[in-house]
Amino acid sequence: MSSDTTRRDFMNGAALSIAAALTPFDQLMAQAQRTGVYPPALQGLRGSTDASFKVIHSLAIEGQKFDIDTLVADETFDLVVVGAGLAGLTAAWAFHERRPHARILILDNNDDFGGHARRNETSIGGRQIVSYGGSESLVAPAAKFTGELDRILRTLQIAPNRFESEDVFHRTLYPGMKLSRSVFFNREAFGQDKLVTGDPLLLGYDEFAPNNPGARPVEAFLADCPVSAGGRAGLVELFAGTRDYLGNMTAEQKIERLKKLSYRAFLTEVVKLPKDACDFFQGRPADNWGYGIDALGTIEMMGEGYPGAKALGLEEQTAGNAAEKAAYIHHFPDGNATIARALVRAMNPRVVKGTLPRSTMEGLIRAEFDYGRLDRAEERVRIRLEATVVRVRNAATGGGVDVAYVKDGKLRRVKAGQTVIATYASAMPHLCPEVPKASAELMRGNVKAPLVYTKVAVRSWESFVKLGTHKIAAPMGFHSTVKLDYPVSLGRYKFPRDPKGPGMLHLVHAPAEANTGLDARDQARAGRARLLGMTFADFEKHIRSDLDRMLLAGGFDAGRHIAGITVNRWSHGYSYTPSTLYDDVEALEEPQAAMKAKIGNIAFANSDTGWDAYAHTAMAEAVRAIGELTGEKPPPYRPRWQERFSQVVKRATDAAKAPDPKQSDAKPPETKAGAPKE
Repeated sequence: MSSDTTRRDFMNGAALSIAAALTPFDQLMAQAQRTGVYPPALQGLRGSTDASFKVIHSLAIEGQKFDIDTLVADETFDLVVVGAGLAGLTAAWAFHERRPHARILILDNNDDFGGHARRNETSIGGRQIVSYGGSESLVAPAAKFTGELDRILRTLQIAPNRFESEDVFHRTLYPGMKLSRSVFFNREAFGQDKLVTGDPLLLGYDEFAPNNPGARPVEAFLADCPVSAGGRAGLVELFAGTRDYLGNMTAEQKIERLKKLSYRAFLTEVVKLPKDACDFFQGRPADNWGYGIDALGTIEMMGEGYPGAKALGLEEQTAGNAAEKAAYIHHFPDGNATIARALVRAMNPRVVKGTLPRSTMEGLIRAEFDYGRLDRAEERVRIRLEATVVRVRNAATGGGVDVAYVKDGKLRRVKAGQTVIATYASAMPHLCPEVPKASAELMRGNVKAPLVYTKVAVRSWESFVKLGTHKIAAPMGFHSTVKLDYPVSLGRYKFPRDPKGPGMLHLVHAPAEANTGLDARDQARAGRARLLGMTFADFEKHIRSDLDRMLLAGGFDAGRHIAGITVNRWSHGYSYTPSTLYDDVEALEEPQAAMKAKIGNIAFANSDTGWDAYAHTAMAEAVRAIGELTGEKPPPYRPRWQERFSQVVKRATDAAKAPDPKQSDAKPPETKAGAPKE
């Protein structure tokens, strides 16, 4: 399933003459750039690859020591950022905005920038299809991207409200084809393979909220489900909300009881549903949380749309923030990779190839980035990929920070004025031994949930249309979600709307060890170990089997229809969110805040330090860290037209003040600068 990779011969005469003028390290970099690999177009096993975590695992797991005292720093930068995810890129951008002439180096262990905001590209029959391999959407931007985050988006020319247009996010496309949500019941758990359309559940973040087009009445839907008669009756009653299962308790007592109950425990111990009825819900939150209902709290699940709040009279207490229930439509074709690309473009405009309009978010979708320009000596901001940081410490003498990393098997050291560590929290104390013990324990306690986003390029998606579905939930399957990609067109990129033509499928696998009695952290650890033991061939087997079984009645055949597979494996996926099931949430608040405190010239920032697995959290944490390091507030927002206007005014004013060289002894005439014409 591998794609052809374009290779260019970088080592021509011009390149050699340029390299001769560079430092020895930059000569090595120039040689390394000759392959011209374009990471977004690579298929197979992507995400966190074995190569990307080999060095950090040797440090954190095997205890390998890296002696940097004998190394001489071969480069010096004003800021070094560890991690090129959304937090790291935002930190570099914020520093660059405050200090445009500063030299900045971003180091990342992966072969692509963006962290979880990963772009996947493929071509079928000459048609480019762009999709996302990780961080997928801006959640409720009107509520989450406010203040400084709003200013950043506007400065980057990112306009989330553009997605509210049908011309961009085609919300009527699938409903117009009579496609609904469905549930796949697999024979291993339910006795038979069966796809049931018209799923009435509207869960979590949803592109059709508050509506659910194509949904059938609960009783009619459940009548077609292969669930026992007792299970079906219990589910009908639970959805109806006609029975208060904790009727002898006050609302406050109910909340206290539910705080320590997983949703599965609520279904089995309180509602007393049989196993198959509980299994109907089991893996459905995995896409949003990385876990099944056995590791997630009842109150959180009720807030996500799982039934029970109405029955207990707790709808108001579990409703959550209405502003966050906005339609889940703020999605670029490549997910939040567009945000990452916008940040890189703003810091290094020359990295964008071609003549497409590059200054807008529309222009970014089809723009190709020249990865060979990411780490050029002449750039103020450089991104060095496949470079794993192993030590960050405040310098004992001379101030600044020593940063050591491994690239191409060689240990190197650079000098930084300041540093932001924007990688996983669990790795932070291994990289920076200066982290206080209490903070280190908290960092290691942020055990990220493993997650796999697989993209399957297909030659047609008629099978979904014939079956009448666009999204399939498989609560007890290997892939908990199988769906058609979000239908988004932006700028010159057009979503493939013809079912007879090529398309992209999105599959989700959450490997956490469900129903084992383990808490969320231990489920994540066990699931990660199992995940890392799987090969691409293992994934391909599950992909082909699941798609054939789910879509067989629609005429799908994996051998004929699959054109390419990209498995985005995130062994460390979603940041851990404290839960009343396992944590004293209130007692954690103060230590969590202390965990963010900078140490000398070293600051810490990513979604983990915010304990919230979302793009807005990662970016907000980066802004905080740069503010702490520089002590400077971000500049006010100024539209680009206003900046250009100010530049013209300044040039006109300077010209008016400048003495006439022909009359150097003459007093310059008084002028009144008016609004110049552009």
